[in-house]
Amino acid sequence: MNLKLATLEYVALKQSMGMKFETEAALLRSFVKEMGDAVAVATVTSKEVLRYLSGRKSGPVTLFWHRKHDALKGFWEFAIRRGYTDRSPVPVHRAKEPVRFIPYIYSLEELKRLLNGVTSYQKKWLKLEPVTLRAMLLLLYGAGLRTSEALHLTCTDVDLSGATLTIRESKFYKTRRIALNAQLCGVLSEYDDNRRQKEHARSDAALFFT
Repeated sequence: MNLKLATLEYVALKQSMGMKFETEAALLRSFVKEMGDAVAVATVTSKEVLRYLSGRKSGPVTLFWHRKHDALKGFWEFAIRRGYTDRSPVPVHRAKEPVRFIPYIYSLEELKRLLNGVTSYQKKWLKLEPVTLRAMLLLLYGAGLRTSEALHLTCTDVDLSGATLTIRESKFYKTRRIALNAQLCGVLSEYDDNRRQKEHARSDAALFFT
């Protein structure tokens, strides 16, 4: 079985199951490009897989190595089930993962200093106004959102009358709703009122934090 056709079949199967599978598809495309379109699944060697995993730069193993490993491991499990090959060239043992970021819990005093510094620390390239940055920081802290989730909130996602947020297609491509407590809802309402005073109109699809 041709490697390129087999990877396309694998990606199509995963996406038919409701998965976006975009990152894995991109990794498999880059692997096929490196191997060549005419290569057969059964002829790929462990040495070739290791070369792809390691990349062209020498240095410590990164999390990207593990993402590539997972993508290839999943594909070859699929290929073996389909009878395209009887073995997997993907290393059984994964390289040791690098030390992950250790989260830091801010004290209340540190949070106060952080919020007080919002108005004084502004860079020329930073276009967010202090009132916007303050509201966003309080939302991240109070609701436990990821930064990308807050940045992608639209006006229609923020229901202040119902005190809820709709987080769309975040991790694992799921959509969820989050309840806001009275204090946090008040912060967002104050920010929203300030924004409305500066803008004559805004669409529901507009980003909430701009």
